[in-house]
Parts: sequence; C-alpha cells; structure tokens
Amino acid sequence: MQAKTNRASDRDGFGKPLHTCGSITTSQHRANLTETNGTPPDPVDLFVYTHQHRKNKTWVDRKSEHVYGKYKHRWEELTQQASLEGNPPPKEIDVWTEVAGIRKGHIYGLGSESSLFASRRNYRGSSSSSTEWVQRHEFEEMKFERDELRDMVKQLMESLKFQPKPYTRDQVHEDDVVDDNEDIVDNNDDNEDVVDNNNDNSDGNSDDNDGMSDDDDGISDDDNEESF
Repeated sequence: MQAKTNRASDRDGFGKPLHTCGSITTSQHRANLTETNGTPPDPVDLFVYTHQHRKNKTWVDRKSEHVYGKYKHRWEELTQQASLEGNPPPKEIDVWTEVAGIRKGHIYGLGSESSLFASRRNYRGSSSSSTEWVQRHEFEEMKFERDELRDMVKQLMESLKFQPKPYTRDQVHEDDVVDDNEDIVDNNDDNEDVVDNNNDNSDGNSDDNDGMSDDDDGISDDDNEESF
C-alpha cells in the first residue's frame, strides 16, 4: 500500500506535480490571459504561464520542464514530417496530449481546461467526438494502471521468495530432542567428574592407612627393644 502511495505522488520519478496557479483556477488564469492579450491562449501557452515563475521564467519542477522539452522536440518532428508529405501541420493540442498524457480525463498541465481543449480540437484530426477522445485516453490510462499493478504483484512475489520458511512442528520437536540430549550429555560429564573425585579420595585414604601401618610397626619394634 505504501509503495502504491509513493508511486501516485512520484509518478515517472519526477515527484508531485506543481504549478503557479495558487488559489486561482486554470480556467480563471485563461480568462485573465484572454482579457490581457485580447485572444484566448493556446494550451501550451497556458501551460507555460501556469508552470513558470513570473520573475525569472524558471520551471516550477523537473517534470514540467521535461514535458515541455519533449513537446518542442515532437512538435518540430511532426511539423517537418507534415511539410515533406504536403500535409497540414499538426494541432498543438494533439501533440501536447501525445507527449504529456491524460489521466482520469485531465490532460497534464491544463487542469480544468482539459475538457475545453479536448472538445474544440479532436485528436489527430479524427472525426470522433471529444467524448470518444477522452474515453480512448482513459482506456489507455487503465491499461497503464493495470501494468503498474502487475509490476507491484510481481515485486511482491519476488520478495516473498527470499523470506525464511517457518518451522514445522516436526522441526521444533527435533530441536527440543537435540537440546534434551545435550543436557543429558552434560549431566553424564558431571557424574564422571564426581566419580573421579571419589576415586581421588579413596586413593588418599589408602595412602593414609598405609602411613598409619608403618607407624604401628615402628612402635612395636620400640616396645620389643625395651623388653630386652
């Protein structure tokens, strides 16, 4: 569960997405830009406005800079291809959606204006409605989440392979028998030590008795000498 939460907040390894909208919605920022410039902003212009700092024009995070760079590269690539083939240039929203992706009906970086841009600019010049366009991308998102879940299950299964196996009842019984046998061996060693000590004491007593016999013999000799 924690891994899933981390992936949700660290999608693609860029961390949680940031913006400069503050408490103002993306729709209100678009309305303000329309009033200031006299024309509605294109989706990419709106993205840049809400994802760059006003003072130094730096990006709010690595992901916004990365996606914008990919968009510029893809835009140039498709424009050149269309020119060589004699086709009209690609639509900005089409290229942006291809690069930025869509999640739960929202195009990355466009916030609440996602549905507006989707309804006005059909994907890749298709005649399908905006509803079908959103459904198609939601289906792709579901496939992505399915693959992500599959990877999570795979990682979990691999981690379980390295966990130590629990003891069975037979193994626990065998360990207890081994411990009891070791205790018996220790007791036998103690008994052998007691026997050795008793033998030492017996030898000592025998020596003392021998000494006393010698003394008795000496006394008898003295008595015999006095008799003479």
